[in-house]
Amino acid sequence: MSLPEELETPYEIQSLNYMAHFNFDYLSSRPDRGKQEMPLWCDYIELLCLIMYKGEVAKGEVIDVVFKEGAGVIVQDGDEEDYDDDLDDDDVDASDPLSRQLASLGSSKGQKDDRQEAIAIDWFNYLASRQTGLGEMYPFIADSDKSSLKIKSNLKPIHHLYLYLLLASNLHLFSPELRTKITTDFEYICFEVQKLMFPLMLTGVKTHTHIFGKNPTNNSVFTGNLKNKLIKLGELIQARKLDTDFLDARNSGDNGIDLVSVMKFDNDNAYGPPLIISQCACSYKEWKKKQHDNSPERYRQFNLFDVDYLRLMFIPMYYRNQSGQWFEIRDVFLSVMDRLRIMKVLLYQNKKLYNQANNWSPLVLLPTKDEREIFAGFLAE
Repeated sequence: MSLPEELETPYEIQSLNYMAHFNFDYLSSRPDRGKQEMPLWCDYIELLCLIMYKGEVAKGEVIDVVFKEGAGVIVQDGDEEDYDDDLDDDDVDASDPLSRQLASLGSSKGQKDDRQEAIAIDWFNYLASRQTGLGEMYPFIADSDKSSLKIKSNLKPIHHLYLYLLLASNLHLFSPELRTKITTDFEYICFEVQKLMFPLMLTGVKTHTHIFGKNPTNNSVFTGNLKNKLIKLGELIQARKLDTDFLDARNSGDNGIDLVSVMKFDNDNAYGPPLIISQCACSYKEWKKKQHDNSPERYRQFNLFDVDYLRLMFIPMYYRNQSGQWFEIRDVFLSVMDRLRIMKVLLYQNKKLYNQANNWSPLVLLPTKDEREIFAGFLAE
């Protein structure tokens, strides 16, 4: 997708109101410090690297943006914005781990600076662990010794997929129109991943994977309202006592089902074929709760499932600690397909998906804010 020459002036950008569709502001886009979750902060540093610092960022710039309210920051287009004050002691929030960490070392400037540097070093060490986990699939060069991050000079298709997943993990940067489009694309990517994970096609045995929801790219067997979809699913799994008579015909939801894979056997009339039901979630705040959305209790009123089924959760986040384990083990109780696992499934597989991801990566690769805003407007149309 190329930018038309007639849309290159700031006046025309303003008149077309493209500025509302994608906005990464280095101050307002910072993660909520009250959460202090490493995956969020490292996504933020990757976005800083791409959008503000022309593809390379180091510890000093990150400390300026995070702890000194942007003091002396040079934005990518060459405009300097000054925020001279450090965080004041009066701003310490007892519920904020980052504030507590800083306050615990006292109020002297030297003590604060030491702690700020230590936290920034931890972030860059974490970024280096992403590089270790993803290997050549990681689009950055993370140097833990220098506490720096740099985008690779020659990006491959798999790198563009990473950048798409990075964007899909940060929905707050997008207008409602683009938010809908990027989550729709994510559901389709998850659909392709699930097909690749369960591809069995042998004589007498076939695995069918379908999108259950309202995705506009959906050519699924599941169409119409929720009642029709559940009836079709009941037919596929040979449900014995399905009851949907009480469902309102106006209900067009998905009841917690985004993707379905069913293994079908020829000349097999028994109920309970192997079944996988998946949820796709891009919201960092919501995905943990959505693990409950396709639990068996949700469908007992329909008498839909006679036996247990496998549940998956797809997320675009890199939700891991430095050792590669889940960042918060207590938050994960389903099989989760995160950024790492999705990319490993797709590494050598689907050029069509790489092209789809490439449609989004210019949002963080175009050199100026004006060009990014124009491109966001194209995506929103």
